[in-house]
Amino acid sequence: MGDMQISSEYVAYALHYISYLSGGLETAVVTHSQGGPNVQWALRFWPSTRSITKSFIALSPDFAGIELLSSNLSTICVGDLCQASIWQQSRGSHYYDALHSQDFKAQVPTTAVWSQSDGVVTPPQENAALPLATVISAQSLCPGRLINHIFMTIDAAAFALALDALDHDGSASLARVLPKTLNVCFRVNAKHMKIDLTDQLEGFFNDVVDGFM
Repeated sequence: MGDMQISSEYVAYALHYISYLSGGLETAVVTHSQGGPNVQWALRFWPSTRSITKSFIALSPDFAGIELLSSNLSTICVGDLCQASIWQQSRGSHYYDALHSQDFKAQVPTTAVWSQSDGVVTPPQENAALPLATVISAQSLCPGRLINHIFMTIDAAAFALALDALDHDGSASLARVLPKTLNVCFRVNAKHMKIDLTDQLEGFFNDVVDGFM
């Protein structure tokens, strides 16, 4: 909930450190929510991260800025008092002015996966948009599927699209995943992903919204 500029410094360091630990291999990174702009900021302002980042897959990212009043985060602020990252992720913030100022595009092969029923990142489609990136909604694979913001982390449809991107140098293809529709869309959570984990994550999220964390 702190300053996202500082969070992105940790991201930039981690990308290099993971590459170092793997003997110089490029890093593939999957993010959720605020992790999307955090990584985009690192790639934008620390150019050295681009050469060691193979692919970037963002689940429910907010690249454009959240319309706070229509988001489930609307109750997190008391009057004008908000946590730093909430101000920064709000539409029209100085943070987004800087992020969008120049070179606002995919710096490495990037796929953004979003949900029509996100509820937190609003509006979700606009926030997933990033020039030169592949942008796909989970509902384009499984029409009518209800996936809230937290559940995106384990949802079978989102997972299938993310895995396809990881297997194809960061660029997912709906056409490649569509033949797996029956196996994917009739599952709720991705294979080996524990559905009760989202209850814990939802609890953490609610604590943040209620000001307990």
